Amino acid sequence: MKPLDDIRKQIDLLDDQLIEVLIKRYDLVQQVKTYKQTHNLPVLDSSREQHILKKLSNKPYHEQLEQIYHLILSLSKDLQH
Repeated sequence: MKPLDDIRKQIDLLDDQLIEVLIKRYDLVQQVKTYKQTHNLPVLDSSREQHILKKLSNKPYHEQLEQIYHLILSLSKDLQH
């Protein structure tokens, strides 16, 4: 087994990557906001949310991932308001 510090360094690297990906995602959410405003579309798209959550159902740690995605989706909607 690896020493704890080595494992934590790997986690830190992944955290840095996650942050960058989330920033890119929220940049795209801003584009979605603009599109929806221009086309008078509602912020909430339930079918889109269900589609995203359904993709998680067969993944390892799917319950934890669903919790994370509920928060991500909620924050995305907040950004669009």
